[in-house]
Amino acid sequence: MRIVTKKTIAITMLFIVTVSMVPSYVLGWQSDQSTLDNRLFTRPRFSTTQWLSWEAVKIFPDAKISWITENLYAFWHGVEAPYNGNASVPYGYSYTDYGDIDKLKIGLDAAGTTVVYANLSIRAQEEYTKLVAELSKEDTDYKLAAFYAGTMSHYVGQAGTWYAIWNATAWGFHYGNNETLFTEKVVAFENAIEAGVSKSYFDEPAFNYRYTDMSVYYNNYFNVTPNVVAAQNAYNASITLAQQIYPYAENLLVDLNDSVTKASNWEATYKDRVLLCLNYTVEAIYSALEHAMEAVNWSYLDLPVPQFTYDNYTNYITIPEFEVRFRNSSGEYILDDKLATMAQAWYIVRDDDSNEPVELSMHYFDLAFNVTTQKWYYNSLAYNAVAQKNQSIIYRFDMDRAAPTWSNVSANAFYVYYYNTTVEGLTYIYHSKERTIDVFNITVYCHDIPEIGEVLPDEVDTAIWILYQKGHGATQTGEVIGVPKKDTEGNVVTGELQWDPVTRRWYDNGSDIGLVFTPTGVDLYIIARFNLTIPVGYYQTSTVGGGEPIFYPYVQQKGTKYFVTRDHNITITKPIITYDPENNIVNITNIRAWSDYNHTFLDYYEIIEKPVDPDIVDIREARWKIFLFDGIPSALTGHLQWDNVSEFWYAANIDVSSLPDNTYYVSAKIVNLNANFTTSPWGPASELFTVERPLPVIYYILPEFFLAGFVALFLWVAWIRVKKKKKRIEEEREAHIEEIYRG
Repeated sequence: MRIVTKKTIAITMLFIVTVSMVPSYVLGWQSDQSTLDNRLFTRPRFSTTQWLSWEAVKIFPDAKISWITENLYAFWHGVEAPYNGNASVPYGYSYTDYGDIDKLKIGLDAAGTTVVYANLSIRAQEEYTKLVAELSKEDTDYKLAAFYAGTMSHYVGQAGTWYAIWNATAWGFHYGNNETLFTEKVVAFENAIEAGVSKSYFDEPAFNYRYTDMSVYYNNYFNVTPNVVAAQNAYNASITLAQQIYPYAENLLVDLNDSVTKASNWEATYKDRVLLCLNYTVEAIYSALEHAMEAVNWSYLDLPVPQFTYDNYTNYITIPEFEVRFRNSSGEYILDDKLATMAQAWYIVRDDDSNEPVELSMHYFDLAFNVTTQKWYYNSLAYNAVAQKNQSIIYRFDMDRAAPTWSNVSANAFYVYYYNTTVEGLTYIYHSKERTIDVFNITVYCHDIPEIGEVLPDEVDTAIWILYQKGHGATQTGEVIGVPKKDTEGNVVTGELQWDPVTRRWYDNGSDIGLVFTPTGVDLYIIARFNLTIPVGYYQTSTVGGGEPIFYPYVQQKGTKYFVTRDHNITITKPIITYDPENNIVNITNIRAWSDYNHTFLDYYEIIEKPVDPDIVDIREARWKIFLFDGIPSALTGHLQWDNVSEFWYAANIDVSSLPDNTYYVSAKIVNLNANFTTSPWGPASELFTVERPLPVIYYILPEFFLAGFVALFLWVAWIRVKKKKKRIEEEREAHIEEIYRG
């Protein structure tokens, strides 16, 4: 039976009381406060937490810690994640998996020696375990390992903050036990140190980590000088750190002058105590990192500075024999070809004017190993050297339980010219029916290096053909021969050339170019282009930029045979129509269309929604049009709509009242990016419909009106004639009477 003593009860009560009185605000050294945005991942902040972690990394030999220095952004994000969980997202975690630093503390007894509780140390050890597991893998993900190194560093370093180990039971909060005032003091303390950080944000790493200037990242107010201490796992390192800080913790609060906003203005004794705590923090982080590497018997390589000679006439480079050694917790050993998983030489290309290193070459060459002397060397063609450039050499080695390691760059540099090489025999045939192209009969010959002569696959880095569009006038491109042709999905049309060892020719047959549309007046041709493992190229005067010659680091041949591609043939179904003669309304449904290329269904996505490259004119259409029965087009036309449920094109409520009486039909035209709308025919005719309207009422009234008019006119004429006759008789009678009277 377990006996519960008074001492056990007392410790339990101390734990309960202490936990309840730890301040809820325990942020830790100032961190990045950005959220899940581009700044966090492209230009993270440099804060106190990152600075202390970096000071720990600096203690190690460069080669030993290169798995961090080559993955600095991952390390920074790891340091950030305990405060800001969003920083963990690129590494396969949810933001809720981190961001917990304010909930973690270490509780010590009143003497500051015995651990009462330590969820902060437990959390640090969890990240330590992840780091060791990742470093133990044969295919270590060094970015992920650097991330875990960062998270562990933050959790361990948190124990170096007096407010993360604050003993509220023994000390209270001071200031009348006002936790709000306590929190304000914590913020003032953090900000005063943060004010000395040299830079606000990290610059983008250089092309090679050795050229990233890390000397600009420091704190102006504190020059830490940590010692190399014994390795401990993360749990023990954080506990040791808490025990070191504990004697100073209460006075760091009591003696803080929070009216001073910069630590440089702190009273000297107080500042020295803070500096001591900062040194302890850096040492604890170093201790945990060292222990993680010892746990996997981590090895690191000792690489010499490259030495070499170069012969520009033969293109030979000679690297004299040199030894590579590696170290681990067991001792120091020679790295031979059985242990090495990588033994390479790369080129560091230098700027033409300043001669400063500007980029790492795209390719490397493998170093040879002399079994007798147990040394590495090279004496052969300068494969993959960059033509028309100054360049130096840098080594890269790797082995199991070590990280890929770069040497320092060579002190000397060499200039590489280019070697006269020609591409010949280019032939190609376009098959209109299949919309494919055959490219064949190509040879490549290096005239300046007899050792190579006919270029074989071993000397070829890339061998491709490219479809070009013939240039007309100023093509506004560096290559006056024309411009690369894109297909209607925005892809430059190209294919890989193969080597035929029987014919000793390069070829590529049957390449599909069915998505290439050739507008009227455009001609196409083929270029065969080779990038070789030896420095080759040619100069050509540009049509832009003042006509300055431009160097192209490849060789090619332009074809002289021009051709055009065949448009897609589009099949359209017969429209189904309904006609409402009373309201003169036509409805069109059930229109579907297919391209003969891969029997592509021309739905809404293909005709409307599919993205179009900015360099391509969007000629897609889906239209209806009304024709007279004899094929004469009317003026009525419009866009078709898409029925997403029934998957057909349609048009509704077409008003045909403007059409004169006659018989009509409807046709549709649907055109993708590979057909010409003007020359493409309209689809099949719908059933006929007749526009026939009844005569207006006035058409029936007019005949009667005209008949009545004729009768009235006849009676009026007759009446006029009688009236005139009667008047004439009266006039004759009066004249006769007057003649009698005069007689």
